[in-house]
Amino acid sequence: NLRAMAPAVFLALAAGVSLAQDDTVWLTLTEQTLDFYKRDQYADGIRVAARALKIAEENWPDQPRVATSLSNLARLYVAQGQYEAVEPPLRRALEIDERTVGKEHPAYARDLRVLAQLEEIRGRYDESESLQKKALEILENARGPNHPDVALVLNDLAGFYAMRGRFEESEELYRRALTIHEKALDPGD
Repeated sequence: NLRAMAPAVFLALAAGVSLAQDDTVWLTLTEQTLDFYKRDQYADGIRVAARALKIAEENWPDQPRVATSLSNLARLYVAQGQYEAVEPPLRRALEIDERTVGKEHPAYARDLRVLAQLEEIRGRYDESESLQKKALEILENARGPNHPDVALVLNDLAGFYAMRGRFEESEELYRRALTIHEKALDPGD
């Protein structure tokens, strides 16, 4: 009986529209979060990232969008110096990434970079270096050795080495990162 099914069909269609709207809202909030991060407006970024996380958790529980939102929140906490707040969302993001996309995925490397920053701040230099190298390995394997994301990790690791007086290693990594960035800006070469 089609008449009896009409309300159920309407609700299903309405839910689909709602999910599509939530998708658009989540994407917009995520872009705003990254924009606030780039402009050093961390408090605003945290507020927007928390909204994006709420939407992701309501619509896609324990899925990569939740991990992305958690990772963005953790990055903002690091940038704002709220170190005690970083680890819970970051560990949860890593768990979700490991379960949903695997440990060899660029999203997992993204979260390792944030954890490496936290470990460096805590003075756990060996752990930080190990995490940075793992993130680099993941990205080189997933995206290739000349991808701009690889250059970001090279730059992080070069800075890490420079701060520890390991200047030859630092210079080598900075040069490699610069070469990658130059090629990305001028792909005609």
